[in-house]
Amino acid sequence: MSPIISIQVFYFAQLREERGVSVEERKIEQGMSVSSLFTLIFGRTPNGIRFAVNQSYVDATVVPLDGDEVAFLPPLGGG
Repeated sequence: MSPIISIQVFYFAQLREERGVSVEERKIEQGMSVSSLFTLIFGRTPNGIRFAVNQSYVDATVVPLDGDEVAFLPPLGGG
């Protein structure tokens, strides 16, 4: 079993509405990618979702480290 790390997860727009919070602390297994984390939390694939770690956009395969901030950013609607 992998060690457990602690991260802060930030949600924006409809993802924030879906979770009912804008930020929460999560404990996850070390080595989990941001896309796997999204799937774990929301139970679906992250189609169209952008990821940021420590306020920088990252690829879906990036693995956060203990103490990192992870953000899920849905596509922006226009009008």
